[in-house]
Amino acid sequence: SMRILAEEEEVTADPEGEDAEESAAPHGVTPDQCTENELFCWFRCMPLDFEDSQLTHPSVCAERNLKLQCTSPRDEVVPNGDQHGDYYPGCTNSTDPPSAYPLIDQADEATCTDSLWEAFHASGEGYDHFVDLTHPMGDETYLMWSVLDNGVVKARLAHNNVFGFLSTGFANE
Repeated sequence: SMRILAEEEEVTADPEGEDAEESAAPHGVTPDQCTENELFCWFRCMPLDFEDSQLTHPSVCAERNLKLQCTSPRDEVVPNGDQHGDYYPGCTNSTDPPSAYPLIDQADEATCTDSLWEAFHASGEGYDHFVDLTHPMGDETYLMWSVLDNGVVKARLAHNNVFGFLSTGFANE
């Protein structure tokens, strides 16, 4: 299971009246700076005593005959914690080292022509709304959507390039 960790931060005012961020729990940047309730992972000391510590506490891992290690969602481990990526403290007996992500086949220029792209994004067939999200210095991006009778949103995001991360959500108004 993947875990997302965040340090608690608080905003305090300095003597000049300007806001300054201050970490409530600063963490070390070398393994020798970690306390007994931390594991050096992803180039820093990550806390082990957060809300669901039953998943990552050393004693819980031992009860499950697993080791507490710096691991990833692909069950790869970084024994010394000095690897960049999606790593977090987790219970695993894996010995697999980090590896490159598998390559994804890219668009075939013979079948993904400019005219086919134009036809694909311009059609908007079956959608009630269309918005051009293209940045002046970016690649063409369009969002088409309809709200169906049952309240379900049917949408198509068309982007004429590749991207590594996409997130969507709805405003809570």
